[in-house]
Amino acid sequence: MIYLVFRLIIKIEKKIQLFSIAFLNAKEKYKIWCFFIFIFFELVEILSLNLFPVFSGKFQIVLFLTLLCISFSLFSVYMMYKIQIQNQQLLNHEMNFSKIEKGVEDSLGFKHDLNNIIASIRYLIKNNKIEEAILLIDEVEAFEKTLSFQSYKNIEKIYSTPLKGLFVSEIEKMEKLGIEFNIVIDKPVSNIGINIIDAIRILSILIDNAIEAASLSYIPKISIKITTRSDSNLEIIIQNTLAESQNNIDLKAIMLPNKSSKGPGRGLGLSNLKKICNRYNNINYSFSIINDNFRATLYISLS
Repeated sequence: MIYLVFRLIIKIEKKIQLFSIAFLNAKEKYKIWCFFIFIFFELVEILSLNLFPVFSGKFQIVLFLTLLCISFSLFSVYMMYKIQIQNQQLLNHEMNFSKIEKGVEDSLGFKHDLNNIIASIRYLIKNNKIEEAILLIDEVEAFEKTLSFQSYKNIEKIYSTPLKGLFVSEIEKMEKLGIEFNIVIDKPVSNIGINIIDAIRILSILIDNAIEAASLSYIPKISIKITTRSDSNLEIIIQNTLAESQNNIDLKAIMLPNKSSKGPGRGLGLSNLKKICNRYNNINYSFSIINDNFRATLYISLS
């Protein structure tokens, strides 16, 4: 009977290729899970037949096909949900990357036109058109303060688009909260030395902590400096101002789960940072408090 059922399934599959469609985008682990689900239902069928042996052969076939359809349906629903989530994430990334490209293009275009603008100002001054020259200078300064220029000109040297996306997101957070920030990158960064996802997780933890702490300080400021050292090490320093109540932070305790100067249950970020960094032999990090500023320093060996 089982042999005949499998022959029937194979014929159906050749005609409509249901399983081929379902498994086309499935990773190996999901195929294995589906196989175990099918085996589970088949064991249920065998058990039911042993308990109720009076059922006919036709009923056994119907039960088998029903369980098979349930297994396939559950897997198909899961795969459709997973694909939908992935498509939404892809759309969000595309929108973010478009914003990055526009900002970089704006800043590069402004730099290209800057010489012409300076020439125009000189011409106005030489012809005693001082008021017009001042108005033009004011317009240039106003443009420099916009997100399109100020936020992106500091991250042009980061070649990784996902990392640029992270910095764009963090810059928007800082501007929304009114935090004064400065980003300095001495050389183009094309190699981060670790998995890009882990790099994003590490930097987002450090920058988010800096934003949260700085927002509580009297004059919120954040400084981010990325330096490629001569010894093939990448040095990333993230420094933020602190509120007076945060000046006595226990630098060892903040690395423990649920330990934070910001309150109970809010210290998971740095403990996760520790777990990620411990997976690599080329990462070192340190924390310090200097002149009422919290400083996180990250070293990544690129050699």
